[in-house]
Amino acid sequence: PADVRDFVSSHPGFQILPESTRVLCTLTGHELPYHLPSLQTYANGKKYKNLVSGIKTEDSFDYKKFEPHIIPNDKPKRRHELFCTLTLRHLNKLPSAVYRHVNGRRYKKALERWEECQRTGEKFVPFCKQNKKRSESLDDSSAEKKFSKTQETDSESEEDSDDSMSDLYP
Repeated sequence: PADVRDFVSSHPGFQILPESTRVLCTLTGHELPYHLPSLQTYANGKKYKNLVSGIKTEDSFDYKKFEPHIIPNDKPKRRHELFCTLTLRHLNKLPSAVYRHVNGRRYKKALERWEECQRTGEKFVPFCKQNKKRSESLDDSSAEKKFSKTQETDSESEEDSDDSMSDLYP
């Protein structure tokens, strides 16, 4: 078991439990057998690698370089996340998530549009809000048309009907 001890000491997320028959992953809480191949398999897994990379870089990662657009979230239940003001998306506070978002198509398009708005002096409206404004303006005009049509049909029906509603009630 010296090889297991060496493996555990070289990996930051593992610790040997006092009964010395199990190894605990402190990152996930998993208990693993005191067996080198199973520890190596677990350490090569996707979940463990993501957690270890998050630990190494999250402390030293500077989120301030993305700050005009990616800011700490101010919603009470989402304080552990970041918020992108260009795309109106919530991001996990992990360097990999921030890089994935910043290198994505949606962010790049929004950043290009924001820079264009800064040059022209126009107010920046995120893409998801633009569609909403268009549909609201279309809905308003169509609602006015529907309202005017119903008024016309109501006035015509009142003129045509000689029938009163008094015969419905005894």
